[in-house]
Amino acid sequence: MNISIEPTRKTAGDSAAVVTSLLALVVVGATVKAPMPFWPQGLGQPPALGQVVLIAGILTGVVAHSVFWWRDLDEAARQAHRRAWWRGGNLGILLGAAALAVALALNLPVAPGPMAGRQEGWAVFGFLCLLFGQAAGYGAAWVVERLRG
Repeated sequence: MNISIEPTRKTAGDSAAVVTSLLALVVVGATVKAPMPFWPQGLGQPPALGQVVLIAGILTGVVAHSVFWWRDLDEAARQAHRRAWWRGGNLGILLGAAALAVALALNLPVAPGPMAGRQEGWAVFGFLCLLFGQAAGYGAAWVVERLRG
């Protein structure tokens, strides 16, 4: 069995379909004003159903676009992204964890309004520290990789 990892170059039509779907989701998000059913009352007022559909659709579109983009990369570009993600992502997640530890040690306020001082606020803050640290580390490593040639 011969498995090829060469890109198909047919993704222009796929990307157009993703963009068209996202535009349709924007229309749905702007027009459907009914409240989200089955929303836990502990979370406050439910968002509009159209907003939830829009956010879910955008996330799905981003994942689909990423798959199409990755398929079109040649192997050298894929390796460069893998190295940047491994080196920069690991260093960034370490720095994000350090930022979280500093915030915990200094008992800094990390969430506004109703989330202030609650465990949920700290959970969201911790997640964002790790996520943004990892993304920033990847971005910095990718830039260094590009500058090296």
